[in-house]
Parts: sequence; structure tokens; C-alpha cells
Amino acid sequence: SAARLALGATLRNYREELGLSQEQLGYRARLHRNYVGSAERGERNVAFEALSRWLVALGVSWASFGEKLDRALKGLGVH
Repeated sequence: SAARLALGATLRNYREELGLSQEQLGYRARLHRNYVGSAERGERNVAFEALSRWLVALGVSWASFGEKLDRALKGLGVH
């Protein structure tokens, strides 16, 4: 779905800004790198607990994430 694609793209953007590999992020967030990759590609729904650990590992606030996700959704015409 467009929402999953926007979520994945937003998370990937944050990860790439920090110069982290999917494996490095997975280690920090206690998520398998395959989970990280499939979520970034929009292939899976991300569980709330996983998203929470992901944002902590990236050092991103929920507010900042929400704003960036909102822009991504608008860019896809979802909002």
C-alpha cells in the first residue's frame, strides 16, 4: 500500500542520513535485518513495538517522524 511505502521510505531516509546499514540498524533496534529491509520496501506492516525500537535506535522523536511521514504521504497523494 502507499502508506507502507511512505513509512518504509521515511525510515530508510533516516537510516541513510545516519550512514547505517540495515544490519547495523537491526542490531541497534533488536530487529532482524530482513525485517528492516522488507519494512523499508513497504512489504510488511511494521508492528508498533518494532517502530518504537526503530525510532529509539535512530534517535528520532515520534513528532519528527510523524511530520516526515506526513510529508511522504502527501507526496504520494495519500493525504
